[in-house]
This record gives sequence, structure tokens and C-alpha cells, in this order.
Amino acid sequence: MRKALLAICAAASLLAAASAAPAADEQWLQYKITGDQPQNQQEDRWYKELRLSETAPADVAMPRFDGDMQLFTRWETPFVKDGFLWVALDGSKEKGAVDCAYIDTNCDGSLADEAPIKVSDEGCGCIGPVKIVFSTDDGPMTYHLLLVHQSQRQGALEDGVSQTVHALYAFSGCYYEGDVTVGGKKYKCDIYDYNANGTFNDTSMDPEDADRIKLATDQLQRFYIPGKYLQAGGAFFHAEPARDGASISFSPVDSKSVPMGKVRVASTVKEIGIAGEMGLIYLDTSKGAAEAPAGEYVIHHWLSDRRDKSGVEWKITGRLFPRTAIFEVVAGEEAELDVGEPVTAELTTGKMSGQYWINSRLLGKMGETIKQALVNGGVVPIPTLTIANKAGTFTRDFKLEYG
Repeated sequence: MRKALLAICAAASLLAAASAAPAADEQWLQYKITGDQPQNQQEDRWYKELRLSETAPADVAMPRFDGDMQLFTRWETPFVKDGFLWVALDGSKEKGAVDCAYIDTNCDGSLADEAPIKVSDEGCGCIGPVKIVFSTDDGPMTYHLLLVHQSQRQGALEDGVSQTVHALYAFSGCYYEGDVTVGGKKYKCDIYDYNANGTFNDTSMDPEDADRIKLATDQLQRFYIPGKYLQAGGAFFHAEPARDGASISFSPVDSKSVPMGKVRVASTVKEIGIAGEMGLIYLDTSKGAAEAPAGEYVIHHWLSDRRDKSGVEWKITGRLFPRTAIFEVVAGEEAELDVGEPVTAELTTGKMSGQYWINSRLLGKMGETIKQALVNGGVVPIPTLTIANKAGTFTRDFKLEYG
């Protein structure tokens, strides 16, 4: 996703703006452990799917397993020499269930000295949060990792043949929080390891692979990416979280030195978020085109708030754009983005293990997911699904569930 689209002069100006910023003091934060219920697709925690294998690594010492099924994977983190830690799952092949996990929590390359970690029986398949201790130049560093195991039997019931498909997801099980001052104003600040790799300062053109900074007041909270720019109080800053998340600094940026272009969207779109190595920039487009720092971006989200011809108030949020939604803001020029309405309802069906499934969702015009749709301040009514046979002898209505 990293295309060299920036003009040389714009890039040089950006570097000059960043280097000219005065140094800022570190502001220290407190370490916190999350709960064991991950919230997918939120701004504070995302996940990494870990590839599972039935083959044990040949050069890794293993514990004594109790089950007749083992699965193995690697959790990637730059805090260890090899770039990853081994994870083993132990369970029953007949039941298709995992009972416990072994994680290299002391980072010594062995699982033989690890105690089994029980999988939660609350239905979520959660493992942890598990304490891991990294060895760094500054001494031992604590991190908590949350794993979520899911399994599903697949195959037709008619022939009696089925198999269990397993999946394992890694979430960050910790974050940092505290009070900070940015441009003379007080904020509540949280720093999240959004991409669940142990570090808290990742930036990327892909928003799913960049970490998050949250700044909040009593009136507003915003999530940001650790990029070149962060907006706060109508000004730009360079935010620099520590790699381990324990501190953060905010250096003011002279807005006159930042090359700016414009972004225009449809009149029904009131706000758009654009993200990349420049940061996560929020643009108020309620009055037309909005200014943004020159650079390469992907579309992060858009918001619409309006009434239709019947007087019904709609509030819609579009998120999770395709990774091909890359565009460039050029200094002194205007970029027009074709986002917003119409919103399309998509209905998909399928069959698994002799049962049919039906799914309904809303999509934006670029294939993005409509994460929120409010009608007159409330959620959109749950769709009704009518199923009837061809002969007309059976008709039944069902309510689809939110999930």
C-alpha cells in the first residue's frame, strides 16, 4: 500500500516542518489491563489472526499435553530476538474443542517450562489476558496478551462427514492511560496497541496496522494514529508515544510550514476521516471542501447527518474501506472523493453443516461497511425475513438479529 505518490517538494517541506518543531517533554501514563471480552472493530482494539498448524516446531521443547489434538502458531512481536513467540493449543479432536493453551511468557524459546492456561468457559473462547515479560535495554517490560479461539464444524450432515475448522485471534490485553497537556489544554489520554504486536507507536498507511492515541474531554473524544500530525484545539502537533506505551510527547507544529491541499466530498457528508503516515485527520466538510496536510491517505470513515424527503433524520457512519481506497492530497490542489450515499442493503445466504445461514448488511458506494445507521435517534429497525416454499403451502416471517 506504500506508493510513492508525494511530490519531492511536498515531502521536503513536510520533513522540514517536522524537524523544525521544538522538543516536548515526555508525559507519563499508567499501565492498565483490559477485560477478557474483546470488542472487534472498535478504535481501541483490533486483532491479528494467527495461522494455526497441526505440525509442532521441531526445535521447540514442548510440555506434556493431555489432549489428543494440538495446534501451534507464532505471535509476532519485535520485542524478542526471533520476532515471535510460540503458542500451543491443547484439546480434544473428537469434541473439536481447545481446553488450554501454552504461551512462551518468559520469552526463552521453550514451552516446556510454561503452565497451561485454561480457555474461558464463558462461550468466548478467551485465553487471558496473559502476562508476558520482555527483556529490554531499560529492563523487564510487562505486556498482556489476549487470545481468542473459535471453532466451527463444517461439512454436510447427509453423508456424515464433517471437520472442525479452528481460528485463533490475538488482541492486546493492555493499554496506557493518564492526564496530558496538549497546547495548554488538559485531556484524558489513552494509548492502545491496536495491531496487537506488543508495541504502541506503530504507524502505517493501513489503519488496521497502526496504533491508536485517544484524547478526550468532557465534550469530545478523538482517536488518532501516531503519524506526522495530530489535531487538537484547532492546531497541529507531532505526537510521539514511547515504543512501550509508557509515555507520550506532543510537539507543536507551525501550521504555516505545513503544505495544505483540499478535500471535497458530497454535500450530504458532514465529516470525513483520512488516515496514513500523516496521521488520522478529521475534516469538517459541512461547509464544502476542507483543508488537509499534503500527503498520501486512505479513507478511514465518513459521517452523514440529514433528513430525507419524508422528514426522517438519518445519521450514518461508513467505515472499513477497501485497502485500494488510496488517494493523494497535493499542496494547493483539491482532491474530490466519491463517498457517501447511496447506501445499499446486501443479502447473502449459504449452507453449512446442513443448516442455512442468511446475513444482511449495509454497504457504502465503495464497498465500505456502514458501521452505524440511526433513524430519528434510534437504531434502524431489525429487518424481517419472509421464507416461503414454491407451492405456497408454507410462509413464515423471521427477525434477523444484530451481530
